[in-house]
Amino acid sequence: MDVSFCPTKCSFWKVFWLWSICGDYLVSVLGCPANCLCNKTEINCKKPDDGNLFPLLEGQDSGSTNGNASINITDISRNITSIYIEYWKNLQTLHAVDMELYTGLQRLTITNSGLRSIQPRAFDKNPHLHYINLSGNRLTTLSWLLFKTLRLTELKLENNIFNCSCDIRWIQLWQEREEANLQNQDLYCTSMETSHTPIQELNINQCDLPEISVSHVNLTVCEGENAVITCNGSGSPLPDVDWIVVNLHSINTHQTNANWTNVHSINLTLVNVTSEDNGFLLTCIAENVVGMSNASVLLTVYSPPR
Repeated sequence: MDVSFCPTKCSFWKVFWLWSICGDYLVSVLGCPANCLCNKTEINCKKPDDGNLFPLLEGQDSGSTNGNASINITDISRNITSIYIEYWKNLQTLHAVDMELYTGLQRLTITNSGLRSIQPRAFDKNPHLHYINLSGNRLTTLSWLLFKTLRLTELKLENNIFNCSCDIRWIQLWQEREEANLQNQDLYCTSMETSHTPIQELNINQCDLPEISVSHVNLTVCEGENAVITCNGSGSPLPDVDWIVVNLHSINTHQTNANWTNVHSINLTLVNVTSEDNGFLLTCIAENVVGMSNASVLLTVYSPPR
């Protein structure tokens, strides 16, 4: 009898058997939440659920008998790229701790559920998140700061009845600028005067982007000198103002110079400026609930011949 095919066939079944065991092992480590389906990259929770907590994977460190590296829930969570949740009526708040393990997350859908609020900085640990669908919830307000560090291609907000206030003016601006595909959505807000106002038609007084100005456009100093630059942020609501000087080598201090009714001024003092900072772009930002404005100063440092 010709048995030349047996090694290949046996090898196939051996690989299949090992894959099956590893697959079952992975699922057990994943600890897929109730009423959800999970695989290596997705968590799908499309069945109605009465729980009020965000669905999290449950797992534990699992060392192997041959001394290889253990598998833990952190490693598994970072491979999740998509989370889909629907009909979770008691899920009211999305917390930062709910999201922090999903560092590889790209798509988040929480739709037709009971979501009322999202904790500040909830998406700080999700740098790859570019698609968010929050349609059909109970959101009455939402801050643009949640999405400040993200590069959103789409943000779906339909079928939420927002409060007509300055807090959602940024949504109107994003619609005008056609950001995150908001311009194609019918979004509404309610107030004491009206029950169904299109956000695109919202008209709120004293609610605009900050205006910003700096004392220098270009700053030229000699190595070892000190320098002071002033940044003024104005507008209503009054913005927070600060200098962004990450990776600046020179010693620097920030000091609020004045905080009048509609102007917030802050000084940046550079001490003993070093030539390592030649060509550095000093950036000042002004932020309020409507959005952010910025201005930059180019630093030129002359150093004596060595």
